[in-house]
Amino acid sequence: GRSGTAGDICRDAAELDAFLAQVAPRLPDDAARSLAGLKETLARAVEVLANEQKTIAVPAEERFFVREVIARYLPDACRHYLSVIDASKGLGVRSGERSGERTPEQSLQNQLHVLHGRLRKVVEFAAADEVRKLANHEAFINGKR
Repeated sequence: GRSGTAGDICRDAAELDAFLAQVAPRLPDDAARSLAGLKETLARAVEVLANEQKTIAVPAEERFFVREVIARYLPDACRHYLSVIDASKGLGVRSGERSGERTPEQSLQNQLHVLHGRLRKVVEFAAADEVRKLANHEAFINGKR
């Protein structure tokens, strides 16, 4: 099982990166662009979780979410999309034919969007904590006047 140490999350993130590098060329351009932005935010979130001082600022639920994005949510979203593409090769199958149904591209894009939004929150928790520390230190310094 995962002991959840900083080293583990960095190693898992590196494995995910290798996987994404393989699948990215097979994704639609929009999704590949979204994925690139998401990966930047994910890297920042991993950096936060790999730093014990910063991790304290992030609620346990959000830390768990980052680990799950790496282990399951993100690779699975890509895998499911590619499975659909492979299954429908040459068939011209479009799951978006029925009204209100998303195309596989839209579905993938939506999943990336949702994951990215939640990852941004994780990074924001850490940033807010840094701002708080700065303000506390300023108050401390002002007390020296």
